Amino acid sequence: MVKGGRTWIGLIPAIAITALIRSHISPNIAKGFPRMKAQGGGGVYNLVRRSPVLSTLRKPYGIYANKKEEGFETDPIIEQDWDKLRFGGIERLYGSEYLSKFQNSHICIVGVGGVGSWTVESLARMGVGEMTMIDLDDICISNVNRQLHALSSTVGRQKVDVLAARAQDINPNIKVHAISDFFTNYTAEALFGPRRGGGKEFDVVIDAIDSVDHKADLIHECVLRSIPVITVGGAGGRMDPTQIKVSDLGCVTHDPLLKSVRKLLRSRYGYPPLNTDWGVPCVFSRERAYFPTERREGGEGSKMDCASGYGTATHVTGTFGFTAAHVTAQTLSRNSRPSAYPYCIQSFESFVKRGSSFSRRENKLRKIRGRARLGYYDAHCHLQLDGLYENINKIIENAKSNGVTRAAVCGCTPEDWERVAEISEKFPEFVAPQFGIHPWWSADVLKYPDWQRRLEEILIRFPHAGIGETGLDKVWGKYPNKTDLNDQFQILTQHIDICRRLERPLTLHCVKAYGRTLEALEKKPVRAAVMHSYGGSAEMAERLVKAGGYLSFSGGVARRPKWETRLVEIASRVPIERILVESDAPDQALPRERLIPGTQSQDTSSPADIPDLVEAMAHALGMPSEELGEITANNAKRVFDFSHH
Repeated sequence: MVKGGRTWIGLIPAIAITALIRSHISPNIAKGFPRMKAQGGGGVYNLVRRSPVLSTLRKPYGIYANKKEEGFETDPIIEQDWDKLRFGGIERLYGSEYLSKFQNSHICIVGVGGVGSWTVESLARMGVGEMTMIDLDDICISNVNRQLHALSSTVGRQKVDVLAARAQDINPNIKVHAISDFFTNYTAEALFGPRRGGGKEFDVVIDAIDSVDHKADLIHECVLRSIPVITVGGAGGRMDPTQIKVSDLGCVTHDPLLKSVRKLLRSRYGYPPLNTDWGVPCVFSRERAYFPTERREGGEGSKMDCASGYGTATHVTGTFGFTAAHVTAQTLSRNSRPSAYPYCIQSFESFVKRGSSFSRRENKLRKIRGRARLGYYDAHCHLQLDGLYENINKIIENAKSNGVTRAAVCGCTPEDWERVAEISEKFPEFVAPQFGIHPWWSADVLKYPDWQRRLEEILIRFPHAGIGETGLDKVWGKYPNKTDLNDQFQILTQHIDICRRLERPLTLHCVKAYGRTLEALEKKPVRAAVMHSYGGSAEMAERLVKAGGYLSFSGGVARRPKWETRLVEIASRVPIERILVESDAPDQALPRERLIPGTQSQDTSSPADIPDLVEAMAHALGMPSEELGEITANNAKRVFDFSHH
């Protein structure tokens, strides 16, 4: 009887549908079925849509379509219904206002592996309107245990490409930018845009990187751009997803990865002390990480890589990723943004006000401000030359008293390289050494036929040294007994080859030879090429920057006609993150009227003049001199104070 009852109940919808179809299409039977045959069922589709009774059955029986299959006529009304149904659950949960925010938001996920792939999945299913995914890695078979996109059919493909296709399959209206690249401090500008004006408008950035250095750089770059950033701790070695928590990065515990990131942010960029709110939400686990089984059992498995490192499981990495998506939704619904770099200083000030003595508070504030602002940075000088070398102690002391904390000292010929090396070893905290052959001394290659070997040896001796000053000087080449431009170009190319081989920055001298210089850089790109005492056009500046160039301005810029107009034009066409300042000591001194009263007043320049130069340039650009000083110092640090990973 029960069985029969179920049978009758099941037949009721079928009988009703049959009766309605007969009553609805009997007058048009001749038209309906030919249409169905020609258009793959279009007659039934339109019949269901038009019938006032059957239209009520569409939702429970799933009679909807969104794919425009071949030979199938879609209906605009039905497509709108599909779009509404797709995220109807999100709308009922968060409300229509917040769903609209999600659909109009642009989220950037950096690192789409074990955690990031699940975050992408969740955000796509929340209706996020635009996503940028950044990761250079491809899918390998060892990813299957924890990563969403890892299937037998996808091994060997780029992670961002597979996820982009999946996100668009989930939501055909989503905009996806799949970028096959790794985030580093060298790629930050290309991926995120300049820090000041013209940067990409991400609503939230999710940091799912597992490298300490790159993780710290990403967080800091977001804070500088006032972009909300959510960071994720280590998921490896964890088994219990119920111990995953959310806290501020300044207060996180139980996570060695985040501990190292936090330490680096404090030492490198001056972030506040521990147990204070940094404004950076963090997903982490309180569970201690379990080492691989063979290591726990006394085996030899000491290599911590993808194949033999920490064990991982999807229920943990997925929970990390979904929690990061939850924090993203909260951030979007609150429309909250960090207050950029000054936030770190403000947080520290509020912290030390709770201290005991006034003097202790002042000392801590001074220390953290000094770290945050980094001091001024002289991007080019020649302290090894006669007249400066004899007074090196006083010159550096004066520079430090004026707030200049670092300077790139450039050698010009093999004969003065040892002086640069000596100064660098004596003042390692102040001097960033550079070694090269200046075009004015390019004839010295005849005196030192083994100069390339000697240059490589001294660069290996100083692993953080750059290459320069070298370059092209068309005017100098016209004088008798001087090297012509073609020979200079050959020597420049040899410098570039060494630069590329050792991955060092390059400092270039260029007089009336910008076209040839650009040709060399475009043919053989380098990690950073500093155009010392730049005097070219705004158009050339733009092209040089695209080829990896940085533009360094000396005091001599203020001696040229309409220099302020030229500077503003150049600054409007290149990112401010590519601008440096230099003294070019002992040359290129600022005009006396540009010097700040009570500072330098001689006709030769020195690193101590940098604050005066920054003041003059900031006035021309219409920005605070402190801001320009901080930006140019950060730029120079990025170029010269590099480290090999």
